[in-house]
Amino acid sequence: MAEYRKVKSKFIKEKIKSTKWKDRDYIDDLIAIECYVKGEMFGLGTGHKAKSLEGEYPKEWVAIWKELEPKKYEKNRKIDERERRREEKEEREMEEEEMIEEELDKEDWKRVGGKF
Repeated sequence: MAEYRKVKSKFIKEKIKSTKWKDRDYIDDLIAIECYVKGEMFGLGTGHKAKSLEGEYPKEWVAIWKELEPKKYEKNRKIDERERRREEKEEREMEEEEMIEEELDKEDWKRVGGKF
């Protein structure tokens, strides 16, 4: 159960003003983001839930983080950027290895009389 009176984020408070009751699930998700940012969300599924919310509401995610925890947001953004670059590098290396392996397989194929 969301406790709308306990919301700290001005961003969320403004969204509440422009959201109809029937669409309150959106607000409840924003409150869940706030709880995550403030360290009030616990349990095994927390990481999955947070990633899901970040993916579903990317602009809101950033706005709430920047408002409530700007230093942590910046730190996390830098960590995410380093991780993204590392993953891109690994992907390029894997592609290069696959190309080399395919060339070696082609040479082996030719040696045993295979046709192209």
